[in-house]
Amino acid sequence: TYEIGRKDRLWKNLNRLILKYGKEQFGFIPTSYILPQEAEMLRQVWEKNDEDKWIIKPPASARGTGICVISKWDQIPKNIPLVVQRYIDNPYLINDTKFDLRLYLLITSINPLCLYLYDNGLVRFASVKYSYDLTTISDRFMHLTNYSINRLSSQFTENEDADACQGHKWTLRSLWTYMKKERNIDVNNLWESLKDLVVKTIISGELSMNKICRSNLSNRYNAYELFGIDVLFD
Repeated sequence: TYEIGRKDRLWKNLNRLILKYGKEQFGFIPTSYILPQEAEMLRQVWEKNDEDKWIIKPPASARGTGICVISKWDQIPKNIPLVVQRYIDNPYLINDTKFDLRLYLLITSINPLCLYLYDNGLVRFASVKYSYDLTTISDRFMHLTNYSINRLSSQFTENEDADACQGHKWTLRSLWTYMKKERNIDVNNLWESLKDLVVKTIISGELSMNKICRSNLSNRYNAYELFGIDVLFD
């Protein structure tokens, strides 16, 4: 969990493979900077792209805690651990709203690596229609898709039917039905791309996880882990 569950470790592991194999294979994560260690590196990039939006995240939080979108250098909290990423400001939208996927992955063995990806995850929608306008970046109901945040919005709508494309939380199977019918998208090809992304994500931390398992487990069959992997389309 430490190697791919923490946002800072995930970036370090994937960036190592980006440098080795290129962005075409592993560039599915936004360029990230780990603070405070890489603050000066980030500042140099920031000054050349001062009109960009950035998203800041605590490295080990969940449910959207501490996450916000910013556009000014002085909005970055000082002297605390953070991951700062380029904000994806052109997300793929449905009903004019931003959404992400929550995929569920079970790892039953590291050596040999054995993964089970559940074929029906969740689709989580922001509760406010998306806008590119810089003045909206403080609206967490627009820019963040976490259920823990959006359920507090006055515009949030529950979905009582697992097969329905309604409300602000769908099943993954409902999304595939919508994309095939309304967007004419090859969802089988899309699913294969998601499986590739998931496998590469786990591979990025496999070496370290293997060492930890060998040091702490008397038998490789003694442990398993269930992961939630979040994916945003652009």
